[in-house]
Amino acid sequence: MGLTSFKPAFSVTVNGRNITQLLAPRLVSLTLTDQPGVTSDTVEIVLSDHLSLARLEIPPTGAEVRVRLGYAFAMKDMGVFYADQMEVSGPPDRMRIRATASPQGSTEGGGAVT
Repeated sequence: MGLTSFKPAFSVTVNGRNITQLLAPRLVSLTLTDQPGVTSDTVEIVLSDHLSLARLEIPPTGAEVRVRLGYAFAMKDMGVFYADQMEVSGPPDRMRIRATASPQGSTEGGGAVT
């Protein structure tokens, strides 16, 4: 197995739609924090929004975000998160999406908040 096989990989699905190919060229960072105990885990995705002809769509609050991390040959499902904070800033144009493992930061499981 060559060294290129160990290139980190990710997959992001929002409300059942795989948007990995859309995010990949714009990804600045993807940070997943596994909290101890009953505190909700979090994921933060920072994207470059520099392409003015193809602007990024802001996900709605409560959108279901599923994240997988690993390598191309072995990715692990890190779970479902619910979008709760979106921020657009610039320059440079950036979008920050923060999601927690429980809707609205509660410690209970369940679906997206409606």
